[in-house]
Amino acid sequence: QLQAPLLALLSGAGFAGIVIGFAAKDVIANFIGGIILLMDRPFKIGDIIEMDNLVGKVSDISVRTTVLMTADGEYVTIPNANIMVSVIKNRSAPDAKYRIRVTISVDYKTDITKLNKVVTNALSKLDYALETPPPELIFKGFGSSSIDFDAAFWIDIAKSSFINAKGDAAQKLKVALDKAGI
Repeated sequence: QLQAPLLALLSGAGFAGIVIGFAAKDVIANFIGGIILLMDRPFKIGDIIEMDNLVGKVSDISVRTTVLMTADGEYVTIPNANIMVSVIKNRSAPDAKYRIRVTISVDYKTDITKLNKVVTNALSKLDYALETPPPELIFKGFGSSSIDFDAAFWIDIAKSSFINAKGDAAQKLKVALDKAGI
């Protein structure tokens, strides 16, 4: 008769162990991920990183989580276990250069040489655009009713907001293209 209560106690303890194991799995994975991040140092506080369509400046790295501040001013807390299984782009390494691309579609009748001059000239006048590498017009493809390009330039991401730079560049390109009759 003593065996039944002992069996019930052991069964209950085993079940409780399984429940606790599942509950602790994420905490342990985040802890191990945090230790690996702190040892490997794929990024540091202040770096701009991109993962899973999320871009932000690293504001804190703890054993359990990493905190990013996005360009929209949001603090995003990411479990370290998620970081360990994601592709991370460190936009601050090896240097803080970041290429901005603004898509431009033009009519098939457009003089491409003139377009190239107008675009590269407008981009080179931007205060935040780096001189090296220089701005460029990159061919993307032929559309059904347009030729598509990327107007590309580089910024120092540690000094300039890529979102503000892209929006400002788009406005200035529109003005320059209108003025040139393109």
